[in-house]
Order: sequence, then structure tokens, then C-alpha cells
Amino acid sequence: PTATIGYSTEAFSDSLLAASDVALHCDAETYLLFLYGWVPAARGVTAGRLAMDGDFGLVARFEQWFKGL
Repeated sequence: PTATIGYSTEAFSDSLLAASDVALHCDAETYLLFLYGWVPAARGVTAGRLAMDGDFGLVARFEQWFKGL
């Protein structure tokens, strides 16, 4: 199975986000910290730096797949 994870800024269209299985909403700095594994999704959500729509399980798997890019 494939998963589409979208990162939203105002530059992305609603149609791209609608096609994603999960969408992350945050600023660029938080996104990069998340991508490099320095801010786990759960901690980002709890701290209010990251919001998401969709399947949280996919985000957890994403964190494992791309750990330490």
C-alpha cells in the first residue's frame, strides 16, 4: 500500500491536500525538524507546533521509514 503525506503551507492547493492520506500543518522550521526526526509528531502536536488531518498511524510509520534523513 502507498501513503500520501502532504505538507501544507498557503502555497499548496486544497486539491493536493484532499488527495493526501494525511496532511501536516506547520511552519517550515517545524516541518524540517519533524522530517529530520528532531520533533516527533506526537510532541509537535502536543506542543501546538504541528497539526494534522488524517491517519496518525501513517505519520508514525513515516517517522520510522525516514528516520535520520
